[in-house]
Amino acid sequence: MDKKIIAGLAILSFLIIPGIANATFFDDGRWYMDSSWWVDYSDGDPPSGGTAEFVDTPTNDRLDWLTSGWTTGEDVFRAKASKWTFDLNDDFEFTIGFHYDHTGNCDTDEGGIEMGLYYFDDPSSSEPSHAFSIAADNWVSEWHGAGLENRNVGWWGVSTPTVHIDGWWPRYSNDGVLRISYNSSDDWLQIDALDDIGGGRLEQMGSTYYGDLRQSGLSQLGVYFAGWSEGAGLSSGDAYLQHFVVHKGTITPEPVSSILFLVGGASLAAVGYRRRKTARA
Repeated sequence: MDKKIIAGLAILSFLIIPGIANATFFDDGRWYMDSSWWVDYSDGDPPSGGTAEFVDTPTNDRLDWLTSGWTTGEDVFRAKASKWTFDLNDDFEFTIGFHYDHTGNCDTDEGGIEMGLYYFDDPSSSEPSHAFSIAADNWVSEWHGAGLENRNVGWWGVSTPTVHIDGWWPRYSNDGVLRISYNSSDDWLQIDALDDIGGGRLEQMGSTYYGDLRQSGLSQLGVYFAGWSEGAGLSSGDAYLQHFVVHKGTITPEPVSSILFLVGGASLAAVGYRRRKTARA
């Protein structure tokens, strides 16, 4: 059975998801890593006088994505990449809650927040060789020739040496959950985006599947969290990730730290955020 890419359309049924545990984002307990376990990446710069940054807010158990001082539409991407990975010999599953409350007013005023898995095959490269991503975005674009239109979406992307593909689903809520899970016996990775529809319920926007990871030479994958903006002004509370929870899995410490430090300020933009503009038909 070919287990490469299967992009699921929005599922009509509602899902009941267990409540996500509260914990300080980068601290406390087996799954919550101190900030020293993360490396900051950046690609692109905001206009002169502008800022774009992820701010750890322990009192709120979240990472705030903040941008300010933007006067022109320029791309900027920031990511926190972990120095630990999940071992592909074991099942794993992790989730993070998102809040993204922003609507743009022109085609250069958009952005999103995302999480994903990555790996560098070549330490001299400026981009990861493998990346599997899920995001909550806002786009302003020309849809089917009907003029500029604002749209909230859930976005997914896969980038490997042989596959570069992405897609999106409509997003109807400012809040929800991003989830990644892996079945080691099937060598099968599943990526999900879920809308919070109230009452403790989450509606699945869609799912993407990818298989044969170990057959492609992978043995472990690192976690990253990221934000991207193009001219979007985001203040505290507009966009953040919170309640990162590892439900199952084996974390391998210091798996690719030497690679990360050799790469230095390398970009994770290969995850595909710039390609989103080409997928809006």
